[in-house]
Amino acid sequence: MRYILTALLITTFTNINAQATDFTLTDIDGTTHNLYTYLNEGKTVVLNFSTSDCGECWNFHETRNMNTANTLYGAGGTDEMVFLLLEIDSLSGLEELEGMGLNTAGNWLSETDFPIIDNAQDVAAEYGISNVPTVIAVCADTTTSDLYTAGYPSPQSMYIAHNACTPASINNDLSIIDITNETSCGTLHPELILMNTGADTVNAAQIQFTSDIQIDTADWTGTLAPDEYAELTFSTSIMEATNITATILSTNGTADGSSFTKNLELAPLQFAEQIIITIQTDGFGCETQWDFFDATDPEPPHLLTAGNINATAGNRVVEYDADTGECGIVGYSNNTEFVASFPASDTLLIPPGCYVFHIVDDWGDGICCAFGEGSYTITNQDGTILASGGDFGAEERVILNIANPVTVDIQEPIDKNTLRVFPNPAQDNFNISFNLNESSELSLSMYNALGKEVQYLGEQTYLSGQNNIQMDTRNLPSGLYFVTLHTEAGALSKRITIAKP
Repeated sequence: MRYILTALLITTFTNINAQATDFTLTDIDGTTHNLYTYLNEGKTVVLNFSTSDCGECWNFHETRNMNTANTLYGAGGTDEMVFLLLEIDSLSGLEELEGMGLNTAGNWLSETDFPIIDNAQDVAAEYGISNVPTVIAVCADTTTSDLYTAGYPSPQSMYIAHNACTPASINNDLSIIDITNETSCGTLHPELILMNTGADTVNAAQIQFTSDIQIDTADWTGTLAPDEYAELTFSTSIMEATNITATILSTNGTADGSSFTKNLELAPLQFAEQIIITIQTDGFGCETQWDFFDATDPEPPHLLTAGNINATAGNRVVEYDADTGECGIVGYSNNTEFVASFPASDTLLIPPGCYVFHIVDDWGDGICCAFGEGSYTITNQDGTILASGGDFGAEERVILNIANPVTVDIQEPIDKNTLRVFPNPAQDNFNISFNLNESSELSLSMYNALGKEVQYLGEQTYLSGQNNIQMDTRNLPSGLYFVTLHTEAGALSKRITIAKP
């Protein structure tokens, strides 16, 4: 039961900041690893003590956080760190690591790009490891820190531990650990994890943001002590970017130069009049909380909020009854379905725009699948699935780029009943005709089936009465497209099929 595991994990690794003893082990591929050799090279070594049949160990392994960290900071990336998985069950062997036999949670070797070491129980005993999983970082000076104190360690938290290992060599130094933006609807506000890697407290910094088409600078003021880090969102608007680079121009007025580049995905345009969110809880429903909000207005109160208001993203603050393992009446019930809609009434339309669905699990293991088949599903009013998931670790964010198929109740300026797209299907061009009740300024966008804007006509003034716009599609491949007219009152969309001979 979960409450028993909680008690175990609290005492997982007691030698925090102790000196790590040396070891030499051979991984399942025959490669030898000596701890002090890595440390003498100035590298930080992350040790994941697990057993092949441990469900919680498997859940962490399945997050692929160590894979990601190894790609970024290990042998597959900057080569500043080393990542090792130490299997410490003397009764397990290669068969169990391959996912065969009774004492295994899965195939540990599949898609794992860092070394796995079997029969490491002697090292575990030397380090005082009695419960799993235990994940520790060993610094070059042999001091250690526990990474498994607030849910599954993220790649960023592992790199933060590495930076904390390194004594500050200069007074004013600020490092960018990550740009946490993954997806945008075409415009985003940069979200950065910054760490003070200098000897002095940082009170001010100037940061430059560079994208495909623009360069902007932003000033930050605050207080960040040495070795502290902060997650910050900047008000700078980055437009239509597929990648973004953040560069710290100065820290406390001193030239810096730390930079970080992130490739971004543009959220596909999805059509909906109403959003329906269905939550199926797992066996620990009280660990779940979620929010749904406008991406341009991330501060509470949100459009929708449900679940346990005390739940965090893996920080494990939810308290359990010592006898039953239940967490009381706060939040969701276990193994139960809950449904919420926005707007609440199906007679209203969700305004077109960019929205965020954010779900957290207090334990850090998502809502599927170790303790029940929990899930979330986001659909439109017709039941079309826009997003779904459940096996997400501590938290997950989904960006939804929403447009209305046809916005009703817009009387001005377009008479919606006159909007026509023809011929449909089209080949090299098609026409958009509509009637305006008054002279108005309109713009037009054309999107492919993935939501990518493929044509855009900037804002122009159109006269009252009948209007016609001809679109050239000679350079567009065959497929399904959406044409959207933007007005001050809202947006109107129509489907168009391009069929080339």
